[in-house]
Amino acid sequence: MRKNQILGALALLGAFLMAGSPAWAEEASIEERLKRLEEKLGGGEQPAGQEGQDVPLAAPEGPHRRSRGWTLSDSTSIGAYGEFIYNNKLGDAQEDQLDARRVVLFLAHEFSDEWHFFTEIEFEHAGEEVGIEQGFIDYLPMDEFGVQAGVLLVPVGIVNLAHEPTTFYFAERPRVDRFLVPTTWRELGVLAHGTIGSLSYQAGVLGSGKIPTGSALGDGLSDFSTEGIRGIRQNAIEAKANDFAVVGRLEFRPVNELTLATSGYSGEIDQDEAAPRDARITIWETDARIQWEELDIRGQYVLVWIGDAAALNVLPLVDTTAVPERMHGGYVEAAYNFLPLIVSDTKQKLFIAFRGEWLDLQNKIASNGVKDPEGRQDEYNIGLAWKPIEQIIVKADYQIRKKDAGPVANQANASVGFSF
Repeated sequence: MRKNQILGALALLGAFLMAGSPAWAEEASIEERLKRLEEKLGGGEQPAGQEGQDVPLAAPEGPHRRSRGWTLSDSTSIGAYGEFIYNNKLGDAQEDQLDARRVVLFLAHEFSDEWHFFTEIEFEHAGEEVGIEQGFIDYLPMDEFGVQAGVLLVPVGIVNLAHEPTTFYFAERPRVDRFLVPTTWRELGVLAHGTIGSLSYQAGVLGSGKIPTGSALGDGLSDFSTEGIRGIRQNAIEAKANDFAVVGRLEFRPVNELTLATSGYSGEIDQDEAAPRDARITIWETDARIQWEELDIRGQYVLVWIGDAAALNVLPLVDTTAVPERMHGGYVEAAYNFLPLIVSDTKQKLFIAFRGEWLDLQNKIASNGVKDPEGRQDEYNIGLAWKPIEQIIVKADYQIRKKDAGPVANQANASVGFSF
């Protein structure tokens, strides 16, 4: 999809928004307005300590934060999440690490029933890196259809859309959601979204990625064999915009306990540089989640194609033959809250959790490529996660790690996380 096509689509979208809500949207919104008013007056469930107060708009469920945060006014709320992690790499020559991994501040404002603003500011590694994790205007005339514009999370996978530490059970995020879906992944763009019965959707156009580069074109291409597509992210930082990407996600909830989803993404990464014009990243992802009583099971599979990998392998100024044509990986995770078996009538939760994961960053190499044994990685995690209250989690786990390239140190982790 080229720039002139994108500009035309955005112009039509802008004309639609400037025209205001159509008549059918106004008619359909009466019941929704009454519902929102009832929730503000206390009809819905409120966080502890906010009973009897007006509760402002929370970030939409599903693609954004689930927490309402704290009330600043009738229309504005704040919140935060963060995590602090200890990694013990169990090898004599390995360096252990303490890291204030991230603290993210959340702000939401409701201009009217239809117009909202959401943003998250992220401080990573005790403030060494600061950035906008998301920040967008949301126009939502009805539950079935809305439009978001700004810095948006790329709607692919489970963790990229819901990555607060209280939503998963291990100190570290899955490697699949770091290297094949490079969480946290956000770009500037426009997304349509909505919920129709049991089906939720997101679809739109975002800024595309770039070829991972160092001081010269292609310097970062060898990272494809060890870090997947993590280096293509532009994160809306003076992002090159000669290429765009299309993305979409569907979630289906036939019953409250089951969520089935699939995502797709495709975007060129050449950005009109001296690189192959068919250098394109395409992703297909599918995931499922079951939450039944005290049991939480989730699974995810991701498949990534890199277009024209053979031409990328022979780019000038770079010595690498490790750009693959295809990568894939997946994981299955299960957690069970066993505390009610020991202590009756408690609101605390204590989970025992297991995650099995595999990652193949060299699944199919280009015709002129040489397979890098570092590309195949397997990992097994077992751990405990304690929630003294719903907004705080304490985790401890053990990782058994394997690579085709040879031995790799196992790892023990501990973390404290929060979200409100």
